[in-house]
Amino acid sequence: MKKIKIGKPNIKTILNAIYTLFLIALFSLAILFILSRFKTPLNLMAFNVMSGSMEPDIKIGSIVFVRPADEYKTQDVITFRSRETVKTTFTHRITRIEQDPDINKLLYYTKGDANPQEDIAPVDASLVLGKVFLVLPLLGYPLAFAQTQLGFILLIVVPSTLIIYSELQNIKEELVKSILEKRDSKKKTSPMPVPEVKSVTSIADKPKRKLNVKK
Repeated sequence: MKKIKIGKPNIKTILNAIYTLFLIALFSLAILFILSRFKTPLNLMAFNVMSGSMEPDIKIGSIVFVRPADEYKTQDVITFRSRETVKTTFTHRITRIEQDPDINKLLYYTKGDANPQEDIAPVDASLVLGKVFLVLPLLGYPLAFAQTQLGFILLIVVPSTLIIYSELQNIKEELVKSILEKRDSKKKTSPMPVPEVKSVTSIADKPKRKLNVKK
């Protein structure tokens, strides 16, 4: 059998692969940041979990993806806002649902899987952001750092600026290369100038001078 020789990987190929992975990671982090801060047309949201109240199902440092549901049932894991601060969110499991006759709204009683007791106050339906449908471990740490001012600058602004600068340099090099190639092709295809050939008058063609002979 013939042995297939595998060449050593080129340094340029390795650098391109690292650069591609870096772009994918940056793009993914940017999407997570957008989902954690803004409403999207698909109503998808992402939240980082920085407590162990839902372990072992949802570990510390995980990201939960949430979307609104038409109806919530017991045992559903939901993400809801705090009554005190709008920016604070919790992700807990619904243990029971009751109808408040005074305000004619549903109240959700929740509990963290790792907590011994239910949460102190029920959750008003207006505070529920959605139901958890996907959990990704460990990604909550970079997302939490990106949500700070320093993290946003280091993880989003600086890499994005470097990538844009690099791409502009590549575009500039390609334009210069294209212009030079067009200039060279014009030189090769243009016809060579034909040198002007001056007619040579032979001695026989020259008019003979009349000799004046003195008598």
